Amino acid sequence: MADLDDLAGYVASELNHAKNRKLRKEWDQIFIKIAAILESYTDE
Repeated sequence: MADLDDLAGYVASELNHAKNRKLRKEWDQIFIKIAAILESYTDE
């Protein structure tokens, strides 16, 4: 689970520093998926 948290942090950083809109959108979609997975683990 800690690895997934680390990955979410990395993706969020890349999202915040992406230079163009297409990359931001792709990073955002990845982050949303990771966040959903993390949320599903904390809801149980």
